[in-house]
Order: sequence, then structure tokens, then C-alpha cells
Amino acid sequence: MLMSDMSETPLGPYIDHTNLQPDASAKDIERLCSEAVNHQMFAVCVNGCWVQHAWTHLAESDVTIATVIGFPLGASDSDSKRYETEVAVDNGAHEIDVVMNLGRFIDGDHRYITRELRDVIEAAEDRRVKVIIETGYFNDEQIATACKLAVDAGAQFPQTTITPRRRPSKLAESEDEIRTFLDSIPDYNDVFDRKTPEQVQVMLDEFLLTEEDAEEVSTESQRYSSDKSAVDTAFEELLAS
Repeated sequence: MLMSDMSETPLGPYIDHTNLQPDASAKDIERLCSEAVNHQMFAVCVNGCWVQHAWTHLAESDVTIATVIGFPLGASDSDSKRYETEVAVDNGAHEIDVVMNLGRFIDGDHRYITRELRDVIEAAEDRRVKVIIETGYFNDEQIATACKLAVDAGAQFPQTTITPRRRPSKLAESEDEIRTFLDSIPDYNDVFDRKTPEQVQVMLDEFLLTEEDAEEVSTESQRYSSDKSAVDTAFEELLAS
């Protein structure tokens, strides 16, 4: 294709406009739908809870509504995947993207994979079904096998990956933030007994204790009982050795 031809080819019909972020709000979904309509995109892809909301904004348009099933891990029970699909269809989904059960596939349980995919495809009621196989986990031979299983089960085609972009958690970066988080839980001290790192170390020593190393473990626990955390002290000693 010549560059001039490419510049004249509309890209919208080839794009699934997607927002699968866990913090997506109603306004985010509305913006997604508006952009898809304005740029004549093929589809929007949203989490299951937003399918009906997307439908109310796209019912009069040609934009397809896609949603994900068993997302993002693919490890939910087969029955729950089928139910997710049924609900999505009832809420207006035109296309289903189901995450394959990666662990079952690695175990070689192809019968389980096929049965699960056929259940989802049946629940989709002739709607297009794509199978997300998360290719990053597999070698070429495994990818080929997964693609064959998906197509043999009746899916329209496999999909490489749909892993969402995750934001790093800031909670563990500050001891003060952790304390604030715990203090916000009602009756936390009545439910959980707070322990210092030193107390946790002693508890672990006692739990793993055998008669043969009782004296040695006791000595280690006492040695790590200081103002520093037990982990910090242990790492300093390891680095110094």
C-alpha cells in the first residue's frame, strides 16, 4: 500500500477504544463512548459494570460494545465466567473477550479449557467471542496450541493480551501512611493485635521451633531484638559477612 493510500484510509474502524482501568468512572466511560462515535471507531471495550452505561450512550450509533470476562487473571470459576457472559449480553454487549485459564492450560488440561470456552460461547448467543491467551506467559508452541483450542471451541479468534496498566501502590512506602490506614479501620485494635517487628520475629521463631534448635533460635531472637527491625538487622549482617 502506498503512503498516499494509507493517509486516506480511516483508522477508526480498526480500533477497539478501551478503558479497563479499575478506577474508571461514569464520566470516563461517557468520554470513551463520545470519542468512539466522533472518530467512527469499531468498538469500545469496558468492564462488565459499565456495559449498560455504555449501551445507553451508544444505542443509536454503529459502535460495538465489547466487555471482558474472567478479567484480568482468567482464574475465576467456569460457572462464574458463563454467568458474567449472560449478564453482559443482557446489558447490551455485542462482543465478549474472555481470558483463558492460564494455570489449567499450563497443566495441560485442554479438556477443561475447551469446555469452559464453549460454555462462554454458548452464553454469548452468537455474539463474537475472542479468547485472550496472554501470550507473554508462553512459548511459540504453547501459543499455537492455545490458538487452536480457542478456534476449535468456536471462538472467532484468539487475542494476544489485554493486561491493564497498573498504578503502583504508595501505601507501603511510608510507615506513617500505613499507620494512618490502620487507624482508619473501626475497632482495629479490638480485631487485630498489633505486633512490633521484633515480636513478629519471636512468634515466627516459636512457631518454627524444634527441640534441636531451641537454644539457637532463642539466641537469634534476642540478638535481633533492638530498635532496628529484625529484617534490617539481618540484612546488615548478611551484607557484612
